[in-house]
Amino acid sequence: MKTILHVCCSPRGQTAESYRLSQAIIGFLLRREPGATVVERVIGNGTIAHVDAAYAISQASAADVSREGSMALSEELIRELEAADFVVIGTPMHNLTVPSALKAWIDHVVRARRTFTIGPAGKVGTLRDRPVFIAIASGGRFSGERARQPDFLTPYLKAIPPRSGCMT
Repeated sequence: MKTILHVCCSPRGQTAESYRLSQAIIGFLLRREPGATVVERVIGNGTIAHVDAAYAISQASAADVSREGSMALSEELIRELEAADFVVIGTPMHNLTVPSALKAWIDHVVRARRTFTIGPAGKVGTLRDRPVFIAIASGGRFSGERARQPDFLTPYLKAIPPRSGCMT
């Protein structure tokens, strides 16, 4: 049985345009994989705290020195991501870039020694490849010939370490 991880980033929840767009993607995936299970991870309502001191110290160390606080949440979110066959992220564009809720989620799931390694080639993702769909809602055009605002969100998501589970 396939699993679809739906990460909902808008503080507007189910009334958000990004939520509506992500539901259309999920509908497409469910038609393709009718037995798939959808795991909802709502983060736009402030449920994902930013990383704490123990997390930051672990990331700067040769090994994880903590298993509590945001390190425990990080592990939970990474396991959820690892179990997913598809990832659908519904997100608004805030101030031309990634909303803080999505940035907090990314900070938890893109973790040294756990979802990427650092070596001579730089940062290399270690999660298996999977399709990732990102439904972006914005107050204006941000791509194409008629773009009326800069887009820092898309390049940022593309720069996340390969196979880290964020953008492929």
